[in-house]
Amino acid sequence: MKSAHYKMPVNAITSVLSRGTGVALYAAAAAGAYAALATPDATLAVAAWAAAHPVLAVPAKAAVAFPLAYHYAAGVRHLWWDVARHGNQAAHAGPLEKSAVDASSYAVLGASAAATLAALVV
Repeated sequence: MKSAHYKMPVNAITSVLSRGTGVALYAAAAAGAYAALATPDATLAVAAWAAAHPVLAVPAKAAVAFPLAYHYAAGVRHLWWDVARHGNQAAHAGPLEKSAVDASSYAVLGASAAATLAALVV
């Protein structure tokens, strides 16, 4: 089978993922606000859901942990880009050079995966 002609670079994937996790966090906050308004005790509603669907507890926890971890890590990386000294553009030694952006993209993905796994263990 032939592969696709174009392969998205990792920095484009992480950019789209950052926006997607932001939307997911917004939706989760809206759902949480609705649950808090709809039930007198939201923690009881979560506990009842977890008791009714024990198989879905781990995927649900990951669905919350990964967007939080990823969006936070990507935000910290973006702050680093904003405050870092970019140096002489001819020197190609700044954090916005392609190799540095690719490396930080992999670092953000790895840190987010590790944080998600740590949340699942707890």
